[in-house]
Amino acid sequence: MSTSGIYKSFIYSNPIKGLPTLSTFKLTQEQLRPLRDNEYITEAKYIRVGPNPTETACQIKLNSVPKATQLAKIIESRNKNFLVGQYVIGNFGWQTHTVVDLKTHEEVYLIPEIDNVPQTFSLGVLGIPGIAAYFGFFEICKPHKNDILVVSSAAGAVGSCVGQIAKIIGCTVIGITSSDKKCSQLMDIGFDHCINYKKDDVKEKLAEYTPNGIDCYFDNVGGELSSYVIYQMRTHGRICICGATALYYNNNIQVQEIQSPIKVKTVKMEGMHYTRWKDQWNSAIKQNLNWLKENKLKSKETILTGFENLPQIFIDTLKATSSPVFLKSTCASNSSRLSQSFSCTSTPSTSKTDKGDINGDAQFGFSTPTLTKSSSESKGFCDQVLDYLITIRTQNRQILKLLTTNTHNNSIKAFELPDDLELTLPVSNLTDLRRLEEYLSNNTNLSAVASYLSGLGGRDPTTKTNAVLRKLMTNEFAMKFSFLGIRQKKERL
Repeated sequence: MSTSGIYKSFIYSNPIKGLPTLSTFKLTQEQLRPLRDNEYITEAKYIRVGPNPTETACQIKLNSVPKATQLAKIIESRNKNFLVGQYVIGNFGWQTHTVVDLKTHEEVYLIPEIDNVPQTFSLGVLGIPGIAAYFGFFEICKPHKNDILVVSSAAGAVGSCVGQIAKIIGCTVIGITSSDKKCSQLMDIGFDHCINYKKDDVKEKLAEYTPNGIDCYFDNVGGELSSYVIYQMRTHGRICICGATALYYNNNIQVQEIQSPIKVKTVKMEGMHYTRWKDQWNSAIKQNLNWLKENKLKSKETILTGFENLPQIFIDTLKATSSPVFLKSTCASNSSRLSQSFSCTSTPSTSKTDKGDINGDAQFGFSTPTLTKSSSESKGFCDQVLDYLITIRTQNRQILKLLTTNTHNNSIKAFELPDDLELTLPVSNLTDLRRLEEYLSNNTNLSAVASYLSGLGGRDPTTKTNAVLRKLMTNEFAMKFSFLGIRQKKERL
């Protein structure tokens, strides 16, 4: 029998005039309806944050949920092809949970096997952005070795991927972005030149970097900037129209005349949508994965937390998008079958710099954990778990920390301790790391968690770790993880 629960979502509460503001959005709570045959319920794990080409200012409907791609976990199912515990990618929008039926969610797909690559890459270079970059470049730009490629919004998820793929096959690549910092990041991943359109004279720089013209243009922005590129195209040049971010929230669009150079130079301009190659998605994902493994393709992500912070994070990305921005959803159901209302916690974003810019540094960060006791537990509970620190290291020195300390107020919160207090517990590979993360996220009994940690540690963990595990396993109190927080800082592939 199906169950239901309360979920959170944002809706458009006011029309957009210019750029969205916080008053554009409203947080709501709704009751999930019972499942019907062939349906399933997903819980958001990560939400991709950024402008959506199908939601311009004039297309937005009041009281509708903003569109966004999610990496979500199936927590209840009546569909034999989508099982509980599996992960899917779907355009579920700004909401914590979704009842999925195949009629209204045709583009949902199970996450393919991506080996020891972070799961979030399925929303970026191994997801829709990577797919759009791959097919837009090869099928529409139809590049050749030594071609000159210009990419607008080059520091974004699609643009940075396109530029790197072009370098792999031997093209010269010029990126256009909005800051010197982003230009530096693009040069670090192999771009030949970069133009900061907020500081540089775009027309002069294009003439300098492409004196003989441009073969291919991968357009993510539209507007006046793109007209400069189009006038610099070579005869028989190819243009892929992937996005038009300059126009999404512009209510006073000034149309630039571009027909003349397109006609005179017989330039081919073609729009694209990633669904056009849906039957071939796996081939793009497989190729991008191979390039990642070969270190030819690199990806950086910015991961922020706090579902309630979504509107502000979205507004910030419109001002200064660099690396792909994902929201780690901190809303989790109290049980896998939603027998109670959903319990959500929120942590302020920590990766946001001043002036609304988004920090593009590589970071795989989640909010700090809060472990909450039930009222039936004894007063001595906190003393039993005082100052625990477990550090898990993988072969390539990635680190996962679960930090707890005594706060003497029936709550245990995480904080960072000096490195000399670390206890080590070996993990053989990233698969074990993800398995551990998932286990801790869902388990409600501390002794079972300790038992699992002990098993991962092998026969010979350190003496200190054994002592910690023995102490943990003496505690039979039921635990509830409001949210498992993990902070993992590392250099991405």
